[in-house]
Amino acid sequence: MNEQFLETTKLQIEFAIGTDLLGKPVTKKKLFSNMNSAASGNALKRCADAIVSLQKHTAIGVKRLDTWGLES
Repeated sequence: MNEQFLETTKLQIEFAIGTDLLGKPVTKKKLFSNMNSAASGNALKRCADAIVSLQKHTAIGVKRLDTWGLES
């Protein structure tokens, strides 16, 4: 039976930067690596909220990105 294990956890925050010349929204994503893999979703959301509070742009999305490994 294959076993899976959590390798890494990253936090991604997407910001609304403005609009381009055609009026389309421009966004930018920031990726924070080496997050504690044992952190709960609520803890990561509080971390994201703290980071967003220091930014001048509005956050439009927060994602937890987990990478899983498989052992056979």
